Amino acid sequence: MRELKLGIVGAGIWGANHARVFNTLPQTRLVAVCDISPERANAFKEQSGCKA
Repeated sequence: MRELKLGIVGAGIWGANHARVFNTLPQTRLVAVCDISPERANAFKEQSGCKA
């Protein structure tokens, strides 16, 4: 099975929900997040271990 690498645009409430769901799927891996707010993107990075 191939791994699907994912990125999230927006580190708000919906971005966190998407990350939570992606983390439950064994074939997916969250690799990056971006947000208009660098602080929010970096906080998301620290929580999820992906790149910001």
